[in-house]
Amino acid sequence: MRQKPSAPKRGLRPRTPSKASPLPTTLPYTIDYKNVALLRRYIGITGKILPRRVNGLTAKQHRARARAIRQARVAGRLPFVWLTE
Repeated sequence: MRQKPSAPKRGLRPRTPSKASPLPTTLPYTIDYKNVALLRRYIGITGKILPRRVNGLTAKQHRARARAIRQARVAGRLPFVWLTE
């Protein structure tokens, strides 16, 4: 009697190694809504906040960036929408 070849389990992927954080870890710095140059790195062309998997940030870092971006938008330092033509 022949056995069927076992198919790989669905939904399970091999674990990928974690990426290095794109932020300086040795310098004592804080994320702030006034640092617009840094916040622009985490915003896409259309003005949306880029997802964690694109930036390589941890969940805690991403929440802090998103909070700072929202504060900067309300304060008028960042636009809500970029106009593309």
